[in-house]
Amino acid sequence: MIDVFLGQIWPYVLGALAILAAWLSARRSGKLAAHAEDAVHRAQKKEKTDKEVRNVRNEVASLDDDTVDRELDRWVRNR
Repeated sequence: MIDVFLGQIWPYVLGALAILAAWLSARRSGKLAAHAEDAVHRAQKKEKTDKEVRNVRNEVASLDDDTVDRELDRWVRNR
């Protein structure tokens, strides 16, 4: 009696497990894609910040000491 009952529901149990596995797989791939997109965004932001830092360093390096002092004084007053 139980063998007949299990034989009848076994395909449904396997189908449910397959649906669950597909859902978990899709969820995981969605999370991985979101993490990859976030990593790309962070890398682009870091690249932009690094470029700005290089520009400021080059600009300061090209100035003489008196000009740097005046610019820093003006910057501190404006803050």
